[in-house]
Amino acid sequence: MACHTLRNSSFRSISAFSNLAGSSSNSSVRISRRTASLHSGCSRRAVRISSEDRLQVVQFQRQGFVFSRLAPYCGWQSFAEEALRLWQTYGELAQPTVIQRIGLRFINRIDCPREGFALKDYLVGSPESPASLPLQREMFLHEDTFRVSGSDYSVHLIRTVRLPQPNADRLSLILGIDVFAAAEELNGDEALRKRLPEMRWLKNKIFFSMITLKAKDLFQ
Repeated sequence: MACHTLRNSSFRSISAFSNLAGSSSNSSVRISRRTASLHSGCSRRAVRISSEDRLQVVQFQRQGFVFSRLAPYCGWQSFAEEALRLWQTYGELAQPTVIQRIGLRFINRIDCPREGFALKDYLVGSPESPASLPLQREMFLHEDTFRVSGSDYSVHLIRTVRLPQPNADRLSLILGIDVFAAAEELNGDEALRKRLPEMRWLKNKIFFSMITLKAKDLFQ
């Protein structure tokens, strides 16, 4: 299932993850690092393991660690605790010397009625089509990266609309928010425990500033 250099004690700490599987994520923590050495006996570049219900996925990579949770979201406390627990297991195996980047990404989907849909009703500051032409929007995709003043955080935003299947009565507004920091001061579990709540607060602040009251009612 994994490289033979992994210790049995480390396998016990990830015993809830039993299936090698791939999956997209609704929320994820990604930590990139630099290591002192690589295990010469390991032929895999990454190990990808899912829980039995396939709602949680952890990736142990040579250049980093990723923990993801699919919907339904289990709540911040349990998500953060599980991410930190698995990060400690990864640390035992990979022995990282420097954390180069930490990222927290949430992908939020808001299902909106298809009939009479107008982007401005759900997304603050949404672009409008030229008024002089009878245009009908066929797709929407907007991408930005911002630096947060007074901090080492940056934010990458993706806003898009997923077109509905034929005869479907709803379409989906997708908001992807990736908060990340690249700094060598991130080392140590205590630093990570401090950073994650800060990044979650920033993510929430951005998310609720982007959507209208009508969208908030649908998101509850």
